[in-house]
Amino acid sequence: MAGTWLLILSVLNLSLDGALRNVILYAVPVALVAWYDSNAGFIFSALGAICAWLGGAIPSPHVDESVVMEGMWAFAKLSAVVCGVNWGKARSLPCNSVGDKQPERQGTKR
Repeated sequence: MAGTWLLILSVLNLSLDGALRNVILYAVPVALVAWYDSNAGFIFSALGAICAWLGGAIPSPHVDESVVMEGMWAFAKLSAVVCGVNWGKARSLPCNSVGDKQPERQGTKR
């Protein structure tokens, strides 16, 4: 599904002459993949940056950076999405490690 999203986004971007430059459009499929596998999330970050370049969103007409620098910046932003998803996932799931401290109950004596 995420690969199809990026493919459709690239085709739409080509037909609109690179008008779809918002990073959130590329971040949604990256976040979906990163929720299940962080390594695949980083791969999709690279694919998202490549799809932005193929679709014409990179290079931006009002930025004086090279294509490589702008692509690296897009990859960094999408990689930050992967890191944020992994952090949010770690915070939302309960800890099941043996070494984790259990919260002490206050007010009870045993």
